Amino acid sequence: MKRHRTFISEKYYSMLLAGSVTTFTSAAVIMVDALVGGARLGENAAAGISCVMPLYFIASFFSMAISIGVPILYSHAMGGFDQQRADRFFGTGLSAALLSGAVLFLLELSAMFLLIADRRAYIYRGDPSTKGWWMVRISNFLVFFLTLAVIYHECTTGIPITQEITRIRLYSKPYEGFPEQECLPTLVLFDALDARIHEDEAKKKDLLYFEYAQIRFDGKILVEGAHKSNLRILPDDSKVTASPGRQYLGYEIEAVRVKDHVLIRISGKRIMEFTIALPDSARFSYLSLTGTHCMISNISVKRDEARVDADYIPRIAEEISYIRNCPQGDLPNIQIDGWRSQTTAGIPVTKEMKLTFHTQSLPTARLVWHCPFISLYTSEDGNVDGAGYREFLLLRLDGENWDSDAHVENVVYIDHTRNFQGWNTWKETNKQGMDCTVSIRIILFSPQAIACGLSALCLYTGFHDH
Repeated sequence: MKRHRTFISEKYYSMLLAGSVTTFTSAAVIMVDALVGGARLGENAAAGISCVMPLYFIASFFSMAISIGVPILYSHAMGGFDQQRADRFFGTGLSAALLSGAVLFLLELSAMFLLIADRRAYIYRGDPSTKGWWMVRISNFLVFFLTLAVIYHECTTGIPITQEITRIRLYSKPYEGFPEQECLPTLVLFDALDARIHEDEAKKKDLLYFEYAQIRFDGKILVEGAHKSNLRILPDDSKVTASPGRQYLGYEIEAVRVKDHVLIRISGKRIMEFTIALPDSARFSYLSLTGTHCMISNISVKRDEARVDADYIPRIAEEISYIRNCPQGDLPNIQIDGWRSQTTAGIPVTKEMKLTFHTQSLPTARLVWHCPFISLYTSEDGNVDGAGYREFLLLRLDGENWDSDAHVENVVYIDHTRNFQGWNTWKETNKQGMDCTVSIRIILFSPQAIACGLSALCLYTGFHDH
């Protein structure tokens, strides 16, 4: 059966052909720009164009989708005699087209100024005149700024620092026209909810951005929120590496954290070991790479599988403790800095028993569930995570129950008394401290019942499989 080509189908195929040709042309133009920039203007120009290229293609994709898709939707709505819907498609498409056009224009403009600045820096390189001095520095600054403006959002995601050693390798090349001692990479040690560096004060507040320190690769350290820092120069074991022509200097970084102490070892022209005491053990810690008047490339990150020992980092400051000199009951006091990071010893569950304790959330606590947990479990030795460990109940003091074992069915009833004034009041009361009572009554007691214990101030117990 022969299919007749309608006006709408011909219009669709013509728009599809035009969009395909435009996409291929854009890709060819960007490719030629990169080739010409690399061959005639140098590696900085090629690197800058390569940074712009992914964003340009993304913006081009959406602009093509808008330019092709909106007319099809508009024609379809008009064919259905739906003028109001067609007008909505037209308005939305016009706004999206203007936005994508502005993005493409800014990307092209930044690439143009990047190429001009890189070429000017090349022309005036070695010019001893005042004009040459200023042109080289202004051009290098523009190359650095325009490259950083594109790279920043891709390369500032923090690298988590944990009790497993993180090993980072990178190469750094200084920009021409600047003193070598100023062209250095820098490490930023920080914490944030999205693991990214922020400069805007509003974002810092919303994402709980907290900067511990900035570490330059020449040994200088700027302490921001850290408690204390210490630098130790180690004997050189010739770890310095360089690319062909020795234009790039290679660095190896080792970073590890144990509680409130972070150890960072940088091997380059010399081996520097930084020990940083954090203000607490509750926050996370991330490393981000940045620098001044330099290009950082070939970054690789690896993490060891095994954890280091608890005494791996020599302490330079006393551990922050909120339970020191506090009254103690039948069990030792515990301080929980992370998710169930500490547990009490096991408490055997009897047919009927009552526990009383005092709790207070840490200064960094901000959520409703930053509170004590009660864990009901079994294990052969009565310890959390011991042999044969099975958890039957994990009940938070805010009333939430976490399902733990598939063979157990838990039903939780919550009654808000007249004293409950909302969750904000609950969090504030937690920070001030409050006394708690846990009552346990076993209705059907099995003679095979074994010990139970407290996990993160959580009670645990054990029962026979039946």
